[in-house]
Amino acid sequence: MANYYISGIVFTGEKNSKKISQVSLHACSEEIAVSKGVLIPEAEVIKMIKDEHVIKTMRWDYENALWEEGAKVIVENQDGEEKLRCLKNATVMDCLENLIDLNTL
Repeated sequence: MANYYISGIVFTGEKNSKKISQVSLHACSEEIAVSKGVLIPEAEVIKMIKDEHVIKTMRWDYENALWEEGAKVIVENQDGEEKLRCLKNATVMDCLENLIDLNTL
């Protein structure tokens, strides 16, 4: 089980150069399965992962009306810049880019 889940993303930039600005992060606990999401900057999430917190994506399963755990989120160094990514073997629908685009809300 994850320590935290990401349900949505705020992107900056245009289609071909968009970057993650913030994520909607939900804490997990025994009493409350998933807390209300809070917008957190990408840099803070990267620090949390480096501090060994387990963070995964989550998606709403409309058919069964519940949240489903998705792919593990990792930090990847790309051209000298640290970025959030999902494990490469995750299914396409579990990846960060497939979560709720919070810019549209």
